[in-house]
Amino acid sequence: MKSKKVLGLDIGKAGFAVGLVLTGLPENLEKYYSSLDKKTDFHHLKLDRESVERFLEIKPDAIVLEPTGGWYSSFWARLCERHNIEVNFVSHARLKAQREHFNFTNKTDYEDATVLAACYFDTAFQFYDGKKRFLRDYNPLESRSIRDCVLEMEQLDKMRGSLINQIRQRLSFEYPELATESLHRRGIGLTPPIVWLSQANEKPMTKRDNHYKKSIAHLLGIEFSSHTRNHAKLIHQIELQLIETENELKLLLDNPKFAIYNEVFDLYGFGLTMRGMLLYKIYPLEKFLIDGKPLLLYKKNDAGDTVKIDRSQSFFQSYLGLSKKVIQSGDGFKTNWSGSSMLRSHLYIWTMSQIAVEKNRTTDKKIELGSKWDKLRTKGVKGKDAIIRCCYTLTRGIYRELLKRIE
Repeated sequence: MKSKKVLGLDIGKAGFAVGLVLTGLPENLEKYYSSLDKKTDFHHLKLDRESVERFLEIKPDAIVLEPTGGWYSSFWARLCERHNIEVNFVSHARLKAQREHFNFTNKTDYEDATVLAACYFDTAFQFYDGKKRFLRDYNPLESRSIRDCVLEMEQLDKMRGSLINQIRQRLSFEYPELATESLHRRGIGLTPPIVWLSQANEKPMTKRDNHYKKSIAHLLGIEFSSHTRNHAKLIHQIELQLIETENELKLLLDNPKFAIYNEVFDLYGFGLTMRGMLLYKIYPLEKFLIDGKPLLLYKKNDAGDTVKIDRSQSFFQSYLGLSKKVIQSGDGFKTNWSGSSMLRSHLYIWTMSQIAVEKNRTTDKKIELGSKWDKLRTKGVKGKDAIIRCCYTLTRGIYRELLKRIE
């Protein structure tokens, strides 16, 4: 059988990539790496036509890369798809573990490229079901556009937040009454005071005009600076972009393939952003299963009883940022989070706003979670601990509801 030609590709800033081809796992990878010449044995690629042609001349059967870098890794992955080259992704945390596994103490582009390629041939690099520990169905075609929309919305929202903070400081001097107002968007829309400030409204905003006429800023002869007006125009443009992206995401989520996912999301009253974030991480649910069924393991607990563990559920929750690594040292234990910090953050915020606040418990599932929240509070479990416990209950519920609908 012909050995596979596998390219490990480590992608850095501006899409610059370092690659190494392996056709098998060397007996001692660390020793093999030390014999390589970084100039001649590694491939140095940029996002330009010459590098693309050089990449295709390599003719790899498969590539292995990290999903970090977003658009940069997406470019190389899309290029491979166009030329029928197998694409495999290794998570950042798993790559770190593999570096240690192969006894690499440093983290350089060259070492990462070497380790990425080696992952493909490492027989220990596999799940319970024997499949390699690559991210399963990462960025499938159906949810790829959803992922792009969600990431674009995150970027735009961060830019908007930064500009809002800056303009609020200016307003404290130029229009103090507005500086203390909430400058939130109205649903999937614009922020009226920002529209007024940017002078983008075609019709007069009489109520805002009258409010401004009474501002204490006029007592000192203070007027709006061009800096403030221009900042408002930038925020206005970002909000228009957000509306456009959100409308695009709405259309994508209406795909019949996502019907059962939306059905479950409805149970929890998720908004547009949460739906998009969850969907691009968990679709298709089958990637967490084996032959359409959960992977169940049976283990003895400390009391000697046999307990059932749903590994598929654990895998599902890890994709949503709810995975912990336990580190024991002597009698002490330390846990570190792993998985998507972005998803974990949004689940945390959703629980704080929709479950911790009683008036927002508007669906049966929210009421159930609210009841758990209240019981935890009664037991003295508060703050972050209570929120995280509810997040675990929430994601477990989503998994089980989806499982019901595909079985």
